Amino acid sequence: MLKNEDWLSRGVKNVVGIPRPTAYEIDLQNDPAFVERAASWGLTPVDASTLYVKVAYALLFTIVLVIILWGAQMALNSPWGRMMRAIRDNETAAEAMGKDVTRRHLQIFVIGSAVVGLAGAMMTTLVIILPVGKSFYFAMFVIAWIGQFYGHKVEGKKPSFFKDLQFLLVGPAWCMDAFLGKALPKWRFRNPALS
Repeated sequence: MLKNEDWLSRGVKNVVGIPRPTAYEIDLQNDPAFVERAASWGLTPVDASTLYVKVAYALLFTIVLVIILWGAQMALNSPWGRMMRAIRDNETAAEAMGKDVTRRHLQIFVIGSAVVGLAGAMMTTLVIILPVGKSFYFAMFVIAWIGQFYGHKVEGKKPSFFKDLQFLLVGPAWCMDAFLGKALPKWRFRNPALS
């Protein structure tokens, strides 16, 4: 649907045209005052404009990150946060005290999704196009794995390295199955349920 509904998502044209919260590099390079300032720093206008935009984005991302961490800390110390810690520690006991555990799990999923969506939107305005490449997906894989290990540390559970690897490879294996189904016509007939 996202590829075909051009009016909704621009289809395969990507996300060009989203206004940026900082200046564009080309606008800085065409500004005589900026070019003069870059020369006084001993930088070319291209290097100075790239550096300026990256530093501006780093500051913006840092501000957003601090706000999110402050909000998370405030939520953690609120009655809602105490309830969430109680659910994390013992779901059965929290449910016995009348807490709607399923609804709270859904709330956490929605909050986490909103934070990830905000991060994706901020990154998209920086790079203008959605990153599609092997290095990006490998980086996401590594970050997810680090997050999984950190989650185990927070929970106090220590599954084996191979058990973690098994669970983390479910997504890539599913994607590879879908890719092979398209790339190799005979691949789909290996499983009668797929035909």
